[in-house]
Amino acid sequence: MSATKFIPILLLFMLSSCGSSIKVNSDFDESADFSQYKTYSFNKSGIDRIQFSSLDKKKILESIETKLVKKGMTESEKPDLIVYVSTEEKKKVDKSPYYGGLLHGMDVGKESYPMDSGYYGYNPYWSYWGDSPYAPIEIEGTLFIYFLDTAKNELIWLGKGVGSIPHSRSKKVAFVNDLVETILMQFPPVLAK
Repeated sequence: MSATKFIPILLLFMLSSCGSSIKVNSDFDESADFSQYKTYSFNKSGIDRIQFSSLDKKKILESIETKLVKKGMTESEKPDLIVYVSTEEKKKVDKSPYYGGLLHGMDVGKESYPMDSGYYGYNPYWSYWGDSPYAPIEIEGTLFIYFLDTAKNELIWLGKGVGSIPHSRSKKVAFVNDLVETILMQFPPVLAK
């Protein structure tokens, strides 16, 4: 294979490995006519119960609103759909031991349990062999978006997205937008013919 054919394949592989790992799935009422839904409103009482900061709630709602407007929908006092939003957050700890090496005693940019003192003196967590366990904490966030048909008072669509929440503010905004966009790519559903 010549180098000119190999480079685009290499670039494609590198770009695909750099993307965020957001897992999404959805379910819907197959009897619903999704072409009839033109307006929406948020369920304010449900949003108030979300256990995120008011700034994070605002980011989520703005992102959902932007994506729905792009789909041709408008917010209304008498909506066709009520949008419900809920979230879950779970800490995941990588319990793999970290055995010193190049990064020993340095901050590697992730939140971690205080198992490494950060200096080369005595550390009660070191074993006889000199290893220092490092346990990074990853926060996994789950966003649920539900659409309820106001005329029938029935759930017609549910989308769920799961991904690792970044610690930095700028990355969190991009994460929320990617998460919402990825979930709402499946709305309205495309029915197989």
